[in-house]
Amino acid sequence: MEKNWVSVLMAQNTVETTKTLIDTIEVPKEVSKLVEVGTQVTAPGCTTLEAISWIMHVECVNAPWGGGQQFASDTVIPTAPVNACLIPSKIHDCDLPVSPGMKLELSTTFNTLLTIEPSVRFFGKFR
Repeated sequence: MEKNWVSVLMAQNTVETTKTLIDTIEVPKEVSKLVEVGTQVTAPGCTTLEAISWIMHVECVNAPWGGGQQFASDTVIPTAPVNACLIPSKIHDCDLPVSPGMKLELSTTFNTLLTIEPSVRFFGKFR
């Protein structure tokens, strides 16, 4: 059985390159693996002056895969001055064993200091 999920949309209250918790999700019943994970990033006020990229963190203290996995985004460089942009999502295939009830912490770390405050949402699929 496949179960898709979507986290909350969380504003990054910092433009620093610090790790920011976006959401914590609970693994549903009847699944045993996390098979896809991705992010949707919106960036109000982005300009052609900034290359935007980030690391996605999926963490769980009692996970059989060591507790933490990281996934890199593509680098996005807006090609025209815009007031806001929706950055294309990148979906990462994965094969992480999970158990019903596990809590997965979803965080991001942006790679450069930004002048904008992006908002981030995670999404994925359990199987």
